[in-house]
Amino acid sequence: MVVSRINIRPSDVGNFISSVLDITSPFSVYVMSHVGNGIVYLILSDFIEEQIGLLADTLTVLRNQVANIRGNLILEIAPLGLKNLMDVWGGVGKKLQLMTQIKSELDPTNVLNPGRFVAGI
Repeated sequence: MVVSRINIRPSDVGNFISSVLDITSPFSVYVMSHVGNGIVYLILSDFIEEQIGLLADTLTVLRNQVANIRGNLILEIAPLGLKNLMDVWGGVGKKLQLMTQIKSELDPTNVLNPGRFVAGI
């Protein structure tokens, strides 16, 4: 099972959910949405290990679609094979340098959850 949280503008939720159902057709899909705040939970299930590559490709398409409408997609629950193929947090762009500096200041010995945050910080 894969659970992803998508954050988009509330006005984009309806159109996004319609497109999700087309893109994710090879899998069993459950969608839960908080239309008022633009949070959409997407649960993909009933896939086999051989479909992990297809699943990663599907989620990458969704992540790109979400980025085009100025949102983000985070993998909250995913099998290790999928986590090895894609970043659970997605891209952070120019903010990575600032995040790295903050992490270095607050945790100079890198003992607080090493490698568990964005881009392995």
